[in-house]
Amino acid sequence: MPLLRFGILTGQSDTQVKAMLDAAHRAVRSDGKRRDGPLSSRPRSEAAKRQFYADLGRELKEHVGIEPTDVVVNFTTNTDADWSFGAGRAQFLTGEL
Repeated sequence: MPLLRFGILTGQSDTQVKAMLDAAHRAVRSDGKRRDGPLSSRPRSEAAKRQFYADLGRELKEHVGIEPTDVVVNFTTNTDADWSFGAGRAQFLTGEL
């Protein structure tokens, strides 16, 4: 599961924020294959990113009433070498994960 960060304009109710987060969660899950294992740092393919954009726009329009033209998405891609889960080691590179 990717890490997500949201910038939501102030003035949204808790119900609206929950609906937005639920819509994003459904879009993330809809791209399909869940990987076995604890974590993955593999970048999504261009096709998977395009599908996510479409799914997110559809989910937000249908469930929250937000127009897809009002949604900005930015993927920040990283690789195994960009992660350390503590202890001064790069666990993806050392094979610990």
